[in-house]
Amino acid sequence: MFAASIGLAKTSVETILKEEGTVVYTLTSSFSKTPSEVVLDFGGYDIETELFDPLQTLLDNSKNAKTASRKLTKRIDDLIEDSSALKAHIVPEMKALSDLAAELVNFGISLAQQIMPHLSNARSAKSPFQLTTLLALVKQTAAASVAKDIKPGESVWEAIGASIAAVVQEGSRLVPLTLEADNVLKISGMAPWITRISEIKASLAINVEAERKVAQLNDEMQSL
Repeated sequence: MFAASIGLAKTSVETILKEEGTVVYTLTSSFSKTPSEVVLDFGGYDIETELFDPLQTLLDNSKNAKTASRKLTKRIDDLIEDSSALKAHIVPEMKALSDLAAELVNFGISLAQQIMPHLSNARSAKSPFQLTTLLALVKQTAAASVAKDIKPGESVWEAIGASIAAVVQEGSRLVPLTLEADNVLKISGMAPWITRISEIKASLAINVEAERKVAQLNDEMQSL
């Protein structure tokens, strides 16, 4: 979901830049804007360097996180099929990883949701497309999710990248631990996840809701 929402945000901004009738505004520009024109105000910054390249880096790095996630998911599926489970001391580490991954998903969805109204206003000529506004949205959204501890002057892109790196590192560390026989036990009687079925259902509902939000955002972006 993280990659899908970040990819959606990036593609949506790229699309508005390529639309017919788009006008780039600079400090020396002197023109009369028509109602059909989308005005692009980059604020003197290079949008490739400041926005597109960092977003692409996040997408590239998230592939490693997805690989680690798939390996862990497969291992858990194999354990369930074998009527086995991880021992209790591994569970908190798995939960910490899951919570960090959820923060990344929340960031991606929230960013896409925040960007959409700005693009809509630019297309309807209510306001220009402003790169500085998007960059501020990135920082605000990250500070509320994956970069809560970011300090003044620190790069928000580096903070987000650090969260992705942490997911990759923890996932890669946990995979071999889940394969060790000392960390696995055979289950006799009722499986522990049966007694936690309501919690599991709630977790699945969150995942389904995240997928629904990304799909809804994609539909809304297409209709802009």
